[in-house]
Amino acid sequence: MIGRQFLATNLWIWWIGSLFAFFLIGLIWASLFEYYFAGWNTQLIAVAGASLSLIVGSVYSTFLSSMTRNYLSGPTSYARLLVAICHAGDAIAGYYSVRDGDEDFSKSMIDLKSVLQHLGFYSYRLFSETNADRLGEKESRPTLPISLLSTESIASVIDSTPTIYAVSNIPPELMQINNDAIKNNAWELIYSIRIFYYARIARMRNELSDLELIERSMKPLNSVWQILEEIEVSGQIHEPKIFQLHIQALFMLYFFVWIPVSTWAAIGWIGTIIIYPFIAMAFLGIAIYNAWIGDPFHSNRPALIFDLYAKREQYIINHMEEKFKK
Repeated sequence: MIGRQFLATNLWIWWIGSLFAFFLIGLIWASLFEYYFAGWNTQLIAVAGASLSLIVGSVYSTFLSSMTRNYLSGPTSYARLLVAICHAGDAIAGYYSVRDGDEDFSKSMIDLKSVLQHLGFYSYRLFSETNADRLGEKESRPTLPISLLSTESIASVIDSTPTIYAVSNIPPELMQINNDAIKNNAWELIYSIRIFYYARIARMRNELSDLELIERSMKPLNSVWQILEEIEVSGQIHEPKIFQLHIQALFMLYFFVWIPVSTWAAIGWIGTIIIYPFIAMAFLGIAIYNAWIGDPFHSNRPALIFDLYAKREQYIINHMEEKFKK
């Protein structure tokens, strides 16, 4: 699996390019000290390097954990939202099935199902701002002309041509939201969906006499609103850039200057230009992989963590429509 991914993508180019860059860095610093600073106390440099490694090592482990956590935070949040919507859809579909003869109640449950579909679908844009897909009454998928595919990837063509996914029984208010989806951002769409939801609940209180059943119908959506609130809050809070710049400057100084110099002090010129590229690759490989993988929501990503694009259609369109089939 790893070998196939290494050979089938451009990862091997990143590897070779990175090793060559590290080789040049090691060659430059080892040569500089070999020919101009050969009289320096190499033993002192080696001891100082070992002491500094303890400090940088603790910072590096924190940085590594943060990089992995930050990369997975978006996909994890959206996957949690899809699962919560799936569970809420199950509950609403259950209520819908046992009150099939009550037309007003059935219509209310179908409207709540539509709310869930629109929330889950347009929440994708919170993580992929360029995605312009919409929901509608008729499906419209992009055509892939052969002439265009000869110069661009299929993923790029699909991204540039929005898809309209067909769902049933869209209320007029939500249909208007779908029309506004062309120009509005994700949060504006979610706020409009939330306003419709509470307006629909208010109408249910007037139309239906069983208030306890109404409250039970609202409860499954609580976890959906909670996850959306968490996503919104996390999107408002950002780490100060100076923190990141400080860590990056520390790593640049340590890995690109101090390591080759201290390696030269420990094993000499030839050993440094041979060993340093592999030392640097061992510690900086994660950052290189992170840059290579890119955005987890982009269709051109070379490594598939979780096919969120396909899961959106599976959970929001296919499964939800199947649950409410008569």
